[in-house]
Amino acid sequence: MKHLNLFETEYDYINSNIEFPNVSFTIDTNTVHLKEEDIVIMTSDSNPIAMEICYNQGWAANPDFMLKSEAEAVTNIGTAFAYGNSSYGYGGQTVGSLTTFHELKYFTSLTTLENGAFYGNTALKEISIPENIKLIKADALGDCNDYSNEVKINKIYFYPVEAPYLTFEYSYYTTYVISMLNKNNGTLYYPKNGLNYDRYESSLSNWTFENL
Repeated sequence: MKHLNLFETEYDYINSNIEFPNVSFTIDTNTVHLKEEDIVIMTSDSNPIAMEICYNQGWAANPDFMLKSEAEAVTNIGTAFAYGNSSYGYGGQTVGSLTTFHELKYFTSLTTLENGAFYGNTALKEISIPENIKLIKADALGDCNDYSNEVKINKIYFYPVEAPYLTFEYSYYTTYVISMLNKNNGTLYYPKNGLNYDRYESSLSNWTFENL
């Protein structure tokens, strides 16, 4: 009897084929050959709030996990992740405030974070920005502070090679987009050969800028 560990689950096999969703296997006595066709990027345990929202939006077919291919197929998240309702009309989801959302980096078909995209997520501490984002609109990260007016976000991971424009297309105007994050001493991570990230420095003077 031999054992194969997959996604922290143990499977027994003896010279046989194994069927597993979205992964191909061929097995002989001594060797396991695996061809990855898709990967699970998030589960209801790893990020329950984001997972529930993605399932409710129809982006994930299964309530327990989301595949990389499903995230890549999403072209607009709108304000699906905005928490609660605001006077600006953002929000509506009542699942709860995100605390981290690194799985967002797999949403590679997104090019814009819309107004109020993550509005009202008062517990949000860390977030990853996918590689093809070109524009981050006003209030995308608005009101991510609690009742003591404390902003929790202290780590943002940017994957775009060029720093996204802020608020207005073809403008780096930063008021009301990231300047309110300067209440924290946070860290902004960006690609080693990233372009124009220095234009964020005046708005995030308390932050450290580091390469991914």
